Amino acid sequence: MHSEVYTMDYEFSFDDFGQPLAEFSMGHELFGQWLSDEIGSSTERCTALIHEIEQLEFNNLGEKTLFGQRLTLTLSPQDAMIVGEEYDDADQTFLQDNGLEQQELQAECGLQDFKIAVVDWKVFIGE
Repeated sequence: MHSEVYTMDYEFSFDDFGQPLAEFSMGHELFGQWLSDEIGSSTERCTALIHEIEQLEFNNLGEKTLFGQRLTLTLSPQDAMIVGEEYDDADQTFLQDNGLEQQELQAECGLQDFKIAVVDWKVFIGE
């Protein structure tokens, strides 16, 4: 799958171990990391995230923060923002393995764009 209409480009594939992998365009890489690592192949987690987004869209929540292993996702009625932890020298391997630089530890996009990507991810992992 590939988004063509929205500002975020992304591709979904499977890694060498058969795990789903989301790759997003420059500046949005952390969204791919979130989908790959925190949602993975779980359609249940994906459905729960879509539900959180829909609650925000209908203003039933002010803001929602979801804590992952290394990333924090904050959703507001307008935006989705991911912030990575501060990394020490021991974590440089993680950054290099994922093609990230220290300064690339934050990404944001519109909530609607993020929802479209999450729905596309759910379709991809459900196939």
